[in-house]
Amino acid sequence: MKLKYMWIAFTVFLLVTVPFRIYQTVALIDPQTNFYEKGTEFTLTLLLGLLGLYVVTMLVMSAMHKGMDRHTVHKNIPAGIFALVAGGLLLVESGVQLVGAGANEKMVESVILGIAALLAAVTFFFMAASSFAGRNLFERMPLLALLTTLWGCARLVITFLGYTNIASDSSSMFDMVGIMFALLFLFTQAKLFAGVGSEKTSKRLFLLGMLAIVFICVFNIPELVQHSMGSRTLEFSALLPRLIDLSLAFYIFCILLEMSKEYILTGGWHEYHEPVAVEGGELPLSADSANPDADNLPKPEFFDSLVADRPSTRDSVKKEQEAPKNPHDYKD
Repeated sequence: MKLKYMWIAFTVFLLVTVPFRIYQTVALIDPQTNFYEKGTEFTLTLLLGLLGLYVVTMLVMSAMHKGMDRHTVHKNIPAGIFALVAGGLLLVESGVQLVGAGANEKMVESVILGIAALLAAVTFFFMAASSFAGRNLFERMPLLALLTTLWGCARLVITFLGYTNIASDSSSMFDMVGIMFALLFLFTQAKLFAGVGSEKTSKRLFLLGMLAIVFICVFNIPELVQHSMGSRTLEFSALLPRLIDLSLAFYIFCILLEMSKEYILTGGWHEYHEPVAVEGGELPLSADSANPDADNLPKPEFFDSLVADRPSTRDSVKKEQEAPKNPHDYKD
């Protein structure tokens, strides 16, 4: 299956679920209690069904391909810009959490999240520099790429604890699911930065990116709409995580576009084959998997004819053809 079908499914579900969620938050949810009005709860089940169908669809499409060319860092100005924005917002969040930790009842959580956000901001700045320069800056310090996953884990745990302390509707889990997919995306990308991924790592990165974007947008865009309409109090501390998540979603989107460009230039996904040792070097089991232009190469019979016509090798080739086929017929 071609990559364009995954993009079509991604676009369709994104354009359906996000406006539908905005309609729910504006018309069907009581702004005072943040719960659905009586008789409209079925719309949440419908949205959950759409998102579940999207996840299954993307998993099936991704599973239909057994391998993908390893993703490498290329010059990507839009990705660098959004990584820089995400790093700056994380730096601000770190300052907000650490400065307000003394007056906050949850001082330990604020300190942990502030330190994790500071470390993640440094990593995002390196990610931005890598995209601007078009080369991997994490080769000599691969552990630095894991700092974003540390922030993701802290954010996921603290978000879960926050939802358990208050009464919230079931749609709040969209936030946690979006953070979870973004965390897995960042962890998979860190493996590629460190050069330790397998042949399936790039394909997994693409899948997780498409899942993360949809869930992040389904939760955060309606939240911003509510803030802009005055349905909720516009507080900077509540607005900042929404901006961080959306900047991360735009960064992921730019990376997916970069991977799609690689897909076009390299001839698409292919079944991965381990190299086979031969005399004079290593060759893959399949010529098509090593070179997308393998069909344009001369056929083996052509080389056989050249070798056979050379006077210095004609006799040796003839002896090999006349040799017994049974291995037991060979003598030491």
